[in-house]
Amino acid sequence: MLYRILGFALGFGLVVAVALVIGRWRNAPARVLSESLGQIDTVEIQYTRTSAPATWPVLKSFLTQLDTGAELIAVCGDEDDAAAFQKASRGLSPRKTEIVVIGAPITGWSKDRFLVAKKDETELICPASSVVPFATRSNDAMVAVALARRWPGRFTSMQSDLVFDAGDVLCTPTKVIVDDELPSKNPIARDWLQRVQRLTGRTPVWLKAAPAHHIGMFAAPLDDHTVFVGDPDLGSKLWTPEATKALGKPDMSDAAKAPFRRAIADLQASGFEVIRTPLVFMEPKVYVTYTNGVFEQRGGEETVFMPSYGVPALDQAAENAYRSAGLNVAPVPVRGVFRYCGTIGCLVNVLERS
Repeated sequence: MLYRILGFALGFGLVVAVALVIGRWRNAPARVLSESLGQIDTVEIQYTRTSAPATWPVLKSFLTQLDTGAELIAVCGDEDDAAAFQKASRGLSPRKTEIVVIGAPITGWSKDRFLVAKKDETELICPASSVVPFATRSNDAMVAVALARRWPGRFTSMQSDLVFDAGDVLCTPTKVIVDDELPSKNPIARDWLQRVQRLTGRTPVWLKAAPAHHIGMFAAPLDDHTVFVGDPDLGSKLWTPEATKALGKPDMSDAAKAPFRRAIADLQASGFEVIRTPLVFMEPKVYVTYTNGVFEQRGGEETVFMPSYGVPALDQAAENAYRSAGLNVAPVPVRGVFRYCGTIGCLVNVLERS
């Protein structure tokens, strides 16, 4: 049931067409925000009573560690969700907080349904209309429109001519990393790679035969030259029977590891310095991974809000990898949510950076 609540398809279920009402129907000339550059000024989360048992402990840990100068926008499905969020967040340090009520059931995942770009105002770039497995997932597409209506002149919602999840597009200052997820979602768009370049204003790096999931689940670029990548061979070396008791039985087969090895090789061939973090493949789209975090530069320092699993050998190896590149590490426990195919990087959408 929680797969449905959190917004992931199991391969079956009702198919619902997404119909968006968006301010401007055009391609975006603005630049999509980099995943790691700049101070976080505004974050958006989605809070519902049904998803909160899994997602709120993760979000609470993140918000407790995020500088209180960052604004929080909490998008809720209905007024009861809004009231539940207000109650749950009372113990957090004060920060500017706004609540937006959609008026329809939504999931707990805020990142997937639009890209964020900056021009004169912040542009929320939604994918082309497509089919989704159930209604809460399609209702997530209403969030960008709701934000633009609530803050006209600050946010503008628009629609691309490509079908995507935001996790399919990973931006550095001048490059955009993509993989086979985009051509599979846009089978008749032979020029999809050129469209991505126009959409993001960046040079594409295409990872072929990469793991079939969002790129941030196995890669996290620091800049144009350095990328943290999940390495299943490193994960295997650090895995213990105690880890199996805590997290479940992994798949350590060569077949499971091969797509990650290919992604590492492709990134290196594209000129990136690869810093390896542990990754353990549990099942399709379910990984013990440390790249699906949130990154920030603030006060001359760089910080990663890093997923942690309560397995010391794995957590420490990932923390050491980030610290080797000069980052501060703010661990965010994700053991209660990672089985639903995502972690903190999927639950937080950074809307504004400076």
